[in-house]
Amino acid sequence: RVEIAAVTLPKRDFETVPLAIDELVAVLPERHALARQDTVDLSEIVRYPFIMTLAGSQKLILRLFARYDYQPDIHHELQLMSILELVSRGEGVSILARLALPKAYPGVAFVPLTPSTRRSIGLACLNENKLSPVARAFWLEAKRSKELLLGN
Repeated sequence: RVEIAAVTLPKRDFETVPLAIDELVAVLPERHALARQDTVDLSEIVRYPFIMTLAGSQKLILRLFARYDYQPDIHHELQLMSILELVSRGEGVSILARLALPKAYPGVAFVPLTPSTRRSIGLACLNENKLSPVARAFWLEAKRSKELLLGN
């Protein structure tokens, strides 16, 4: 049975431990004109063939486009490594969550996106008092680590 899950927050029906703030970034061929900018505006992304993720940030990306009434020209819907490979070949651009990305990928640039779009990542469980001993130890360690990082 699943006792603890990594999730995007908030999750109102669960007890949670926030762990990190993630942000969406533009994923571009390294020789692309936009790759030399300090940030890439969402309005510029929609001018190019788009490669959509099938992973957990897909809904966040679709909501971002919808919020600004942009329609990306989606050419592919793929998993992370396939997206990076196609982008490195110059077959399109993408938007992905920074924490899902490797530090570097040959032929690909990761550039902050404007508007900045963030999400909170954490752990969730139904009731921390009903966790198995091993799951409870993990949960308490996650809480302790969070408090050390945040100084709480």
